[in-house]
Amino acid sequence: MSDAGRPAHPTVVYYCSGHGFGHVTRSFDIADELLKTGCTLHLVCAAKNAFALAPQHPNVQMRTAVFDAGCIQKTAFDTDAAATLRAYREIDENRMVILERERAFLRDVGADVVVTDVASIPCESASAAGIPSVVVGNFTWDFIYQIQAIQLARERGAGNGSGGVMGAVCEEWGGMLTRISQGYAHATVCLQLGLGVAPMPAFRRVQPLPYVCRPVKVSATEIRRQLGVPDEDKIVLVTVGGQHMPETVASGAFDPGEGWVCCVTGRMPEGAALPPRFKFLPPDIDLPSVVAASACVVGKNGFGTCAECLSTGTPHVATPRNYFAEEPYLRASMAAAGASVEMPLEAFEAGDWMPYIQRATQLRPRPRKTSGGKMCAALIVEVAGGAWQPREEDVGVAALHFHAWGLAVAAAARGEELPVPDWLRELEDRWP
Repeated sequence: MSDAGRPAHPTVVYYCSGHGFGHVTRSFDIADELLKTGCTLHLVCAAKNAFALAPQHPNVQMRTAVFDAGCIQKTAFDTDAAATLRAYREIDENRMVILERERAFLRDVGADVVVTDVASIPCESASAAGIPSVVVGNFTWDFIYQIQAIQLARERGAGNGSGGVMGAVCEEWGGMLTRISQGYAHATVCLQLGLGVAPMPAFRRVQPLPYVCRPVKVSATEIRRQLGVPDEDKIVLVTVGGQHMPETVASGAFDPGEGWVCCVTGRMPEGAALPPRFKFLPPDIDLPSVVAASACVVGKNGFGTCAECLSTGTPHVATPRNYFAEEPYLRASMAAAGASVEMPLEAFEAGDWMPYIQRATQLRPRPRKTSGGKMCAALIVEVAGGAWQPREEDVGVAALHFHAWGLAVAAAARGEELPVPDWLRELEDRWP
């Protein structure tokens, strides 16, 4: 302990969502910065394969546990609302068991602070263990699941009753969504990453910070050498966040032609092969460095991809995802930076990519370096040391359920500009 009675090198338990590489990569970037301060770190993740990207350090322990359902996807561009909500309902039904299990774990390892990106149950476990907790993220699952519950209710025709769509959502999912929000209200502070920020009303304190992004470690020349790409060819990175590559890629519907090479991440459909002028990226290649070496990136709007495009000044050709509520906020951030061109799903599936790639390569987004990871780590250490205690006036300030979407609608009513997809606008039109 320090002279002030604070842990000089705190023990941090970091819960990372298994949904998408964006959560994993930003969590592990912050973890790297925490290790530089001398912290002992316990990384807890629902997806065991995520640990391949984790910092390899003697002060790091890794553990797999279920505390979060993420968002289940039908395809790279389409979410499965029913499967997602069912998956989280199962977690919610076992919530008290999970909460107690994690409380005991925190006590056993002598945790000084909990960090979560971006599950809510760890905040409750930290509170039960008598230690502070920090949420790191740009959205919360209560907001995401609320939109998916609205989608599901509409698909089932539930809006025909007297309570409308929201009445049906409250009846079927209201308790679960409220418990998620109430979990977040236990957090000492939310470190709100400044990219694709969605409404986050459940917190007593929110500290806006720059976004977090992995650094570039390898030169463009070295990346080309590793990939066997000639200097005269332009690289297009095709990435869909760890999902299976759509059939479009395997079918050869898109032919980049001479002077272009498409480098692909993720998995191909079973039995599929890559067409000419496409290359798989080696699993151990430094992906931020590939982004920096590329003429543009083609894929979906995900936090990790958008952050790496902004950091390196690489244009992004983005195909929107249906019914994922983070989507319009990421689009807004990328549009504000002049870093993105939108390609409709129909054009992606037809292989009609080149007009959008050509438009994107005319953009000249300014590289936006970020120190978000270092700033997050510094604040987490402060919280572990007893800073950021709830003030008396904070008590009761937390908004505990169901007005996340109301905040988004209110923002639109104030005339705040936000690119809103048709499906989200339709939900807005039906707001009671």
